[in-house]
Amino acid sequence: MQKSSDNSIIYKLNHSLSALESAISKAREVLYSKESVPEDLITRLDSYDEALYKQRILANNLSDLLIEEKWAEVGRIIDLINNLSAMIRDDAKEILNTMSNSGENFGSNFNIPPC
Repeated sequence: MQKSSDNSIIYKLNHSLSALESAISKAREVLYSKESVPEDLITRLDSYDEALYKQRILANNLSDLLIEEKWAEVGRIIDLINNLSAMIRDDAKEILNTMSNSGENFGSNFNIPPC
């Protein structure tokens, strides 16, 4: 039987993934609102969607692993999810810095949530 603390972990993880998904969507909106966006930036955003999809698959596998008390695998999966989120966050910051240095202004519509 799954403990409420296990459900809490999964809930928090899914909430974080939803926040990340919202940030990716907002980034896409902001970039598409610009006159000229390099194709490589769009490709990078698309890779975020792929990483998020993989994170959701991993998160869905956690429930069974928690029930089975396979703690090493739970820790490994959580590390993978966190590392993918950090990769997205760091890359998005780099995009913002690059666009900032080139004179682009994103205003207050773009915010990267912490992982």
